[in-house]
Amino acid sequence: MNTISILLPSLLIYIGFVYWIIKHFEFALLWAQGKDFTHSANNRLTAIVKRILDFFLVVYLSVIIMWLPIMVIMALSQSGSPTWGIDIGAFASFKFDLKQISDIGFTGLRHPEISGKTTLNIDTSNLFAWYLFAITQLFSAIVAFYSVIQLRALILSFKNGLYFSQENASRIRKLGFILIVWNLLNPLVQYFGWGTVIKSISFTTPVLNLYPAFQLNSGALFIGVMLIILSKILQEAFVISQEQELTI
Repeated sequence: MNTISILLPSLLIYIGFVYWIIKHFEFALLWAQGKDFTHSANNRLTAIVKRILDFFLVVYLSVIIMWLPIMVIMALSQSGSPTWGIDIGAFASFKFDLKQISDIGFTGLRHPEISGKTTLNIDTSNLFAWYLFAITQLFSAIVAFYSVIQLRALILSFKNGLYFSQENASRIRKLGFILIVWNLLNPLVQYFGWGTVIKSISFTTPVLNLYPAFQLNSGALFIGVMLIILSKILQEAFVISQEQELTI
């Protein structure tokens, strides 16, 4: 099976996927919703924030459309070269065993080992690493695109004076779920995805060892939970405001 027979169906599927994203999020209608935004001294900050969100909305949509095809073309064009490589950041744990280095002295250490977890910048010719990098960046752009949509809708809603509404509560709840799900999935990608890349790296000396690792962002998870709680509070405030309007 040649390359064209694989790439052509994949390209058609990807075009359909991008088209679905644009239609699903109603990008044309979404963009038109902010056209009547009037700038005044009272909403200067709101207007600035909206323009910033508009900019990122276009940027992330452009990345979604162009990113993966560009990465595939680059991979195909470079994979034939014996010196090709990609400089990526992979999360891993490491250990330096100083005992394996002869004629080295050290002070201030009870055990002659240095270990930790960090993002390692590596230049690798691993094709799996290339595609993993491309896919993770693409999904990051999709998540960011969706988050900007929700934030932009919040700004427009606040501008129209709709502070306590079911829609705003739903948008904030969605942002909270995004934070929680993303920061639960990211450690899995770090350990199993980038861990596969780390396992493919070996050294002829036992001085340095690399291991798969993951890191859970508890701060982001906490913020996600707080956003969900805030959405519940806004929902209750909306119900109370509706009841007060009915009693007047």
